[in-house]
Formats: sequence, C-alpha cells, structure tokens
Amino acid sequence: MPEGQNSSSEIVIANLCSWDRSAIEAMGALITRHMIRTPSVTVLRVDFKKGATMPPHHHVHEQVTMLESGRLRLIVDGNEIILKPGDILRIPPDVPHFTEALADSSTIEVFTPAREDIPCPDAAFLRGIQNRTE
Repeated sequence: MPEGQNSSSEIVIANLCSWDRSAIEAMGALITRHMIRTPSVTVLRVDFKKGATMPPHHHVHEQVTMLESGRLRLIVDGNEIILKPGDILRIPPDVPHFTEALADSSTIEVFTPAREDIPCPDAAFLRGIQNRTE
C-alpha cells in the first residue's frame, strides 16, 4: 500500500493525537509512559519519579531523547551524561545505555525505525478514525 493511504484507499494527509488522550502504561512503580507509533517512528512520553532507573539495555533503533523537565543521568557506551531541561541526546543503534532519574523528570523519546517490540495500545489514530471534538 502506498505511503499516505489507508486500507480503504482514502488518502490520509495527517493524523492528530494528544498525550492527554493516549493510554498510560506503568513500567514499574516509578516510571510511566505514553506511546504513539506510526509506520516509521515511535514517540514516547516517559515520566520518571526521582530514583527511577532503566537498566542497561540496547536496541536496533536510533533513539533521540529530549528532556522536558527534571534531571537525568545516563551512561551511554560507558560515558556519563547529565541531561537538563532542553537537552537533546541522540543514542545510535545498538549502543548500550542506562538511565537514572536524579529528580522527577519527563522526556519525549523518538525511535526509528518504529519499535515493533513494544505493543501499541493507541493505534486507532493511524487508521484515521480518531476525531478531535474540541
């Protein structure tokens, strides 16, 4: 199917979604996330409570993390990086990384290609059936 078309052959120009209308997934007691996934990109909003950690891991996806609020400590390929609000960090594919929240923090994280390994609870907007009523 060509990009920009859905299964009913209607052309889809754009899709609108809102963090306020996306499902919240708890990733333990100290981390929650919202997720939006398109065919080529996954976008997460992750909220960390102070002291939360993401254990060392790596994935085939390029990751761009933008810190909206708080303070995060990351170890990326053995190098310590402290993020403050407004910082943007690119993590290349297959590079090991670890995250610790030094304060309550909120990030926007973009992954490409899309993270098919994470179930997407809110995929309806991709089919063009979610309408904004405000």
